Amino acid sequence: MSTPRNVMRLFACALLLVAVSAHAKGTDAPAEEKRVVDVAFVEGAIQPISADYLVRRIDQAERDHRQALVICMDTPGGLDTSMRQIVKAILRSEVPVILYVYPSGSRAASAGTFIAYAAHVSAMAPGTAIGAATPVNVGGGDVQKDLARKVQNDAVIVSAGGVLPSDFLRRVGIYVETKYGTA
Repeated sequence: MSTPRNVMRLFACALLLVAVSAHAKGTDAPAEEKRVVDVAFVEGAIQPISADYLVRRIDQAERDHRQALVICMDTPGGLDTSMRQIVKAILRSEVPVILYVYPSGSRAASAGTFIAYAAHVSAMAPGTAIGAATPVNVGGGDVQKDLARKVQNDAVIVSAGGVLPSDFLRRVGIYVETKYGTA
């Protein structure tokens, strides 16, 4: 259930981001120009329909010159391909994307975790959770050991935007295989 306090926190985060982005651009908007933040809601599994919805909302926020897009999310996770579409759209977005795990009792698990990592700002309402981001087989069965390691490594790289230093990755037990060898 949403409370006025949680809603105020959401908009405080959005307004802070708007103020910072306006200051960073070094431009003062005319008094008559309204600063607008769009809000999108995603509840349930991340799948092609939700990916299409969020990509369209990001594109629309850019076309409308919004100050930011807030995505309120409650998801157990979802499909890798759909998650990657959303991550790519966030990473290329010229409009700041704020992911807000909301309302209380919600989660951003699995694919939702990676989407939160990609967002420019991520926030959580009280009583929410993020994590449990281990790729699993669609049928729910175990992924074979070597394949599981490769899929987990790939997921870590996606969440880090491909920029984590290899020494950090080795310390946490992740080895990245490239055509040039293992890092």
